[in-house]
Amino acid sequence: SSAFHIDKLFNVIEQQKKKISNRKYN
Repeated sequence: SSAFHIDKLFNVIEQQKKKISNRKYN
């Protein structure tokens, strides 16, 4: 039930990490 919510939150965190690393390298 809440595992889906956690999975969605995890995906959002991963996307934020990618944005931050893209900013760092570009």
